[in-house]
Amino acid sequence: MRAAFQSIGPSVLVSIGLISLATVGCKGDGHTDPTGNVDEVEQTLADFEKSEDCEVFIDSEGYVCEDFEGGTNYLMTDIDFEEGGSIGGAFYWVIVANSPMLAHDNWAASGAADSGYCTVGFGLSGTWEAGGSEECPNCTHSVSYEVTYAPSLSDCPSDFGGATRDQLDGRSGAWFFLVENNGEARAFDTSNEWAPNGVGDDEGALVWGKIGCRWFYEGDCTKP
Repeated sequence: MRAAFQSIGPSVLVSIGLISLATVGCKGDGHTDPTGNVDEVEQTLADFEKSEDCEVFIDSEGYVCEDFEGGTNYLMTDIDFEEGGSIGGAFYWVIVANSPMLAHDNWAASGAADSGYCTVGFGLSGTWEAGGSEECPNCTHSVSYEVTYAPSLSDCPSDFGGATRDQLDGRSGAWFFLVENNGEARAFDTSNEWAPNGVGDDEGALVWGKIGCRWFYEGDCTKP
């Protein structure tokens, strides 16, 4: 059996606000301004782990596709709650490559070849106000956002990175953040907790979501 995949998955479209978590500003195409935790953002990206579930694709009929390129998908946002009610920061769609992806020519030719993961990044703009919503009454920040593709924050191979850019660029919506007194932070899309992990304070938050697998290109599958 031979199959082909080119998917970023519906969950990306539902929760593209990959809830922010950083006290950095956003300039122009979304490049973060090194006045806050740029190092923390970079370290968080580097710490994202590869899931063994994303090493080998097994379809619904039990076919095993050992050479399918793909990886572990994360969504992450760093957001700055600026004075005057504006927001800045960046949103990241992240792939931690599996072993077949690391060996693929497109990965080797991309800007992510040496890191083991790649990002498609977007600058954040919009507004925030204190408090939550009917769906998230305990949240501390309500955000209206729009994302704009940021080439300087993007190094995924152009074929699937471009598809992600086209699906997310210019999208807008609402997020709700819960920043705890102990420095922990979480993000919600209405009542859905899409980013259960993060840190934050009165100035901003860095948050990231649950992992998922994404598969690209094509390969041979065998029935065990």
